[in-house]
Amino acid sequence: MSAAFRYSVKAGILSVMALSLVLMAFPEQAMAAFTYSDGTAAYRSEMASALVVLALYAPLYSFNPLCSGYLQALGHPEMSVVCAVLRNAVLILFFYMAGQISFQAILWALFFGHAVGAAIILLTTLRVRRRVFEKLADPV
Repeated sequence: MSAAFRYSVKAGILSVMALSLVLMAFPEQAMAAFTYSDGTAAYRSEMASALVVLALYAPLYSFNPLCSGYLQALGHPEMSVVCAVLRNAVLILFFYMAGQISFQAILWALFFGHAVGAAIILLTTLRVRRRVFEKLADPV
C-alpha cells in the first residue's frame, strides 16, 4: 500500500504541476477562450494574473484527494473529514482577512489557505499511516 501511495502522490502532484506550469507560462492564451467577446476582453489581463495564482495553488490542493483516499484505505475516513473541516476553517479565516484588503489578497489567501490545508492533511495522513502500520506489526 505504501508504494502505491507514493506512486499516486508523485504521479498526481507531477501531472498537476506540469499543467500548472503551462498555465503559468501562457496565462493570457489560456484566458483567451473565456474572454473572446467584446464584453470580456477588457478583463483578460486581470483574469490571467488570477490564473497564475490559481495555478500556483493547484499542486497544493492535489494533496486533498490523494491523502483523503489513502486515509479511507487505511480505515480512517473520519480523519479526512476532520482535515477538510480544518482546511475550510483556515480558508474562511484567510478569506475574511483578505476581503478587507483587495481581490489580489483574496487570491493569495486561497494559495496560503491551501498550503496550510496541504500541510494539515499530509501530516495527518503520515501520522495515521504510522499508527496503522505499527498496529499491523504488533497486533497485541
